[in-house]
Amino acid sequence: MHSRTAVLLLWGAVLAVVVLGVRSGYVFQRPAAQMALGAALAGAASNLYDRLRRGAVVDFLDLGWWPSFNLADVAITLGVVVAIWFI
Repeated sequence: MHSRTAVLLLWGAVLAVVVLGVRSGYVFQRPAAQMALGAALAGAASNLYDRLRRGAVVDFLDLGWWPSFNLADVAITLGVVVAIWFI
């Protein structure tokens, strides 16, 4: 299977599980958790777009004392942490 197809199928499956979990009413009931989940999914979509368009994710923030990263990585990490906190 082509790697782009595999990545798209993986993210489609993840998105389907999240949507079903939210719609079923079991998780992410608080607005803060829903917003955090949205931030995490937006960051993941941004990284996926970079990977499909450029072949790699572009890391553009370099603090010198920390490994380089991008804002999508921050959105994913903080979004997941906050969403789990409010579940």
